[in-house]
Amino acid sequence: MRGTFFPLPGRLALRFSIHYLLPLEEVPPQGLLLWPRMMMRGCSSFPSRRHVQGRLDELEGASLWPAIRWWRHLAAVGLEGEGVPGFGGDRFLHLLRCMLEEPLFQPGSLEEEKRHVLRDLAGLRDDKEAYLWYRVREKMARGEPWGLPLEEASRLVQATSRADLEDFHGRLLREGRLFVVVAGEGAEPFFASLSGALPRGKDAPLPVLDPLPLDVEPQELTEEGDGEEGRVVMVYRSGASWGSREGYLLKLLHHLLGSSPSSRLFQAVREEKGWSYAVGSRLDAALGTLSLEATVEKERLLQVEDIMVKELEALLRGRIAEEAWASAVSLRRDELRYEREDLAALLEEALLAFVSGNAYRPQEEEETLAQVRPEEVVTLAARLRLDTLYRLLPGRARP
Repeated sequence: MRGTFFPLPGRLALRFSIHYLLPLEEVPPQGLLLWPRMMMRGCSSFPSRRHVQGRLDELEGASLWPAIRWWRHLAAVGLEGEGVPGFGGDRFLHLLRCMLEEPLFQPGSLEEEKRHVLRDLAGLRDDKEAYLWYRVREKMARGEPWGLPLEEASRLVQATSRADLEDFHGRLLREGRLFVVVAGEGAEPFFASLSGALPRGKDAPLPVLDPLPLDVEPQELTEEGDGEEGRVVMVYRSGASWGSREGYLLKLLHHLLGSSPSSRLFQAVREEKGWSYAVGSRLDAALGTLSLEATVEKERLLQVEDIMVKELEALLRGRIAEEAWASAVSLRRDELRYEREDLAALLEEALLAFVSGNAYRPQEEEETLAQVRPEEVVTLAARLRLDTLYRLLPGRARP
């Protein structure tokens, strides 16, 4: 069993994630979007959701929930959970093994879970912010399966049968690579107990989730939405792998350009021009991308795009003030401090680093922050390649 643990003595909680990492083919397999939720519907020894919850209640507040992530040619599906230190034991391990090894996939439960997933997909379309980034990702995929349109995702869910779930389940336990992360009080013994209790999956190297390659033809897309303001998003590929030194540099570039009120974009667009409160940047760990974004009046979109390009060009010329550099390093140190104390963040960072072919080493990143020079970030910035310029104009209903 691959994985890691983070002992945090004195914490009143223990949190864990159990994922089977499955390399994907060209077409998303039937069952991918429903399998994690169906795990909660019961198994041979706990034949209903009520029986599953009853066992969890016996364990003094232990909780479980389904987990699914999908990054291009790799899916991570399984369970995550939390409890008080020492809540595990044979009864809990029996529940986990049963859910992962012998799920029932009852037809009535399947139809109910389909309704829940379809409702969630419809809700995503109604969430303006979430749908914007889903739409950008869909366009970046340029027709590849990882950019699955919501309509196609709904079709996959509706078409999933019990036989599809059984096929997917068998494939997952045959081909999926088990990866477990535990954080909190008693993390090490709990990790050891999981090692002997869970279905092990395939014992083989995992295909590394590389960042998007830098050789890309930029695309410019404009659509109409239903808001009163427009949105502009400029997505750049960096080629930086999460958990590597270049990944550390990418985080600093993010803080320099748009992560906070002290960043270049906020100062240029909000403080100097007064054009937008919502301006900044964001990272996508799995894609290795840096996105610059702003919400502005339609008449200001092109002007803000010009500022984004000019601020990046200024950085490439080495124009990084000492105060700005110190602020970026300080912000990343604060984030690291938070990550090392937050159970959910530890689990997420460890998983992202692993699928990227690395390991989560906060101490290594801390040492990098003490040594890194602005010139290294400038060198990384010079490698950025524009992937997508996306504009969402105010107007009619979203596409």
